[in-house]
Amino acid sequence: MLGYIVQKRERGGDWVKCNNFPTSNTSFTAQDLREGNRYEFRVLAVNEAGTGKPSKPSNPVTAKEQKSK
Repeated sequence: MLGYIVQKRERGGDWVKCNNFPTSNTSFTAQDLREGNRYEFRVLAVNEAGTGKPSKPSNPVTAKEQKSK
């Protein structure tokens, strides 16, 4: 398997790719989220045969300011 494509959408909106190339990581930090907006996420597996069907959407989450480490 090549990896995973992560998609996001604002609740009720269109799905948008979060990564342009498949990642093999099992955790992912989405970029360009707007604080206070609610998002859903889903994952698609990618391998030599192509891209699989998307997972069920996550429960909606509200973007919050990232705390500094």
